[in-house]
Amino acid sequence: MSIFFLIVFFIISVIYTRKVYFPLFMASILSVSTDINYISVIVLFFVVLFGFLNRLIYFNRKSFLFFLLSFFVMVFIIFLGIKNGGHIYNAVGKSLKIFIILFLFFISYKDGFISFYDIRKNIRVFYLITFISILVLYNAGYYNDQGIILERVSGFLYDPNYLSLFCFIFILYLSYFGKLLGIKYKKDILCLLLIILLCQSWSMFIFVFIYYLIGYKRLCDFGKLINPYFSIIIVFFIYFSLYGLDKIVAYQDWSESHLSLKLNSLIFRLNAMLDGFSVITTNSDILLYGMGSGRSLEITDRVFHNLYFQQLFDHGIVYYLVFSLLLWYLCKHKIFDKVGMVHVVIFFLALNNIVFDNFYSFIFPFSIFIFLSTKERTNTLLNSMRII
Repeated sequence: MSIFFLIVFFIISVIYTRKVYFPLFMASILSVSTDINYISVIVLFFVVLFGFLNRLIYFNRKSFLFFLLSFFVMVFIIFLGIKNGGHIYNAVGKSLKIFIILFLFFISYKDGFISFYDIRKNIRVFYLITFISILVLYNAGYYNDQGIILERVSGFLYDPNYLSLFCFIFILYLSYFGKLLGIKYKKDILCLLLIILLCQSWSMFIFVFIYYLIGYKRLCDFGKLINPYFSIIIVFFIYFSLYGLDKIVAYQDWSESHLSLKLNSLIFRLNAMLDGFSVITTNSDILLYGMGSGRSLEITDRVFHNLYFQQLFDHGIVYYLVFSLLLWYLCKHKIFDKVGMVHVVIFFLALNNIVFDNFYSFIFPFSIFIFLSTKERTNTLLNSMRII
């Protein structure tokens, strides 16, 4: 069913916007969070390559050199994990993801690459198809994730948390550019908030509350301050939190209490991280270069659902430092000051990565992409955007 709704989303978006590339790009990003995610990375690779070959996106010389340097350093470290038992096909898969992510970070965009009005049309098609898919799939008994009253819904994606995160990013996007351009957007926001409510994602409830309570300006200032160092701060926090901690016993009344169910989810993740922590702290090679992509399933029967610890476990502290340096550079770049909401977006995405992975699921680079590629991103049009 995911394929069907993705195709419908793409077709309607093309008809509505009269453009092909961005609907195709957005559909390929969404496909990573569906049941066909095993082929979606390859599809996304060719979509990005298509944009490059058609000169919709491009590199300048300096950014291309930075892209190649970052890519080869990170891939080299990823393949070092093979000596600790990592599998080569997992290393190749992770390398392909890194290629796409870095590509999206370092490219420049053709003048007037995409308009706010076109992206808003894509967002409207997205929440329309989501509402239709919820009605169809809910009545078909597709959703089985227990909620407070009703089952949690995920639209045509496979996880309610990812659907609600997309909706939250779109709320930030519409809020920023809608205000900048003096466009009415409240009805769109209400539709997206309704989807978040149906998803019953507590992390998104908290994010929405924080955003509207604190406000854009203060969050932007705070994001500028903390974002460059967030990954370093969080890894120290994780280390001192796990050090000396014993496993926690799960609640037995999870079938009767929604709160116990949610707490158990956190407990299972924490216990899995404790198992992983015991592995990386008893072997210096694993601490340096990791066990290799996908190996956490062998140790704990689950992924850690924490990007920072997952990277430390999979690829070691050397890779983690390179990753942190890359994020530091991006967050410090002056182009972000021209689109202040990007600081807010990165802050929420970095926070969200504590409980989910939005980085290798491409939500992180996609979010930056739509903000920086929008031609109305400032009151005065810029000729192009360059990270480097």
